[in-house]
Amino acid sequence: MKRRAAILVVLAAAALVGNGLAANSTAASAQKPEDFMRKIVRLTVAAHYGEAWSLLHPAHQKLVPRSRFVRCRADPAGTPPSRVASAVFDGKRYERIDIPLIPEHTATAVKLKLVIATGAKREPADVTVRAVWTGTRWAWILPASNIPAFRAGRCPS
Repeated sequence: MKRRAAILVVLAAAALVGNGLAANSTAASAQKPEDFMRKIVRLTVAAHYGEAWSLLHPAHQKLVPRSRFVRCRADPAGTPPSRVASAVFDGKRYERIDIPLIPEHTATAVKLKLVIATGAKREPADVTVRAVWTGTRWAWILPASNIPAFRAGRCPS
């Protein structure tokens, strides 16, 4: 349950993708925010933190090196693996944001209805994850509450 709560906090507060209004013809811009966020959710729940970091906003990548991010997100030994059994898109809207170090001020808030599987156990979760367009690609961002710890060289609690 602790792992599920931590995952949902990260997902609800962290994910930001582009608003799509400035999209160009690249493959990254052709991807819909909801598809990008499904990917981030799946990576996070499955504990593929290194791959998730590679899609993090560049400003937040500068704040926290990949190795520290992965170490901070690592699950305690013996934690059973989880996966997203389903992630159903349930709508999106544009929101104004003010996140430390992030120059973009518009996010796409994507609502997803999840089923998280841990072994045979299935738990539903409704989450809203947010995304920003960086001008060249979609990116997600760290929860604002994590930034002070990462700035201090620590892992968020």
